[in-house]
Amino acid sequence: MKRVQRLLFGLAVAMIWFSVSANDMPDIDPNAVVAKYGKPDRIQSTEYDKPRPPQVTRMLEYRKE
Repeated sequence: MKRVQRLLFGLAVAMIWFSVSANDMPDIDPNAVVAKYGKPDRIQSTEYDKPRPPQVTRMLEYRKE
């Protein structure tokens, strides 16, 4: 029974993963965001993660004014 549940969970995750692909997300240049809104309070990047993901992501965090 647990094996079937894991299989169904894996299929559900795969369906969600493929429905939200990189093509659906806008490609935004982080430098353009910084130029428009100023220096962020925090920058996170997956550039040096191990293992490195196929698509590097930078997250800019702006706290409340």
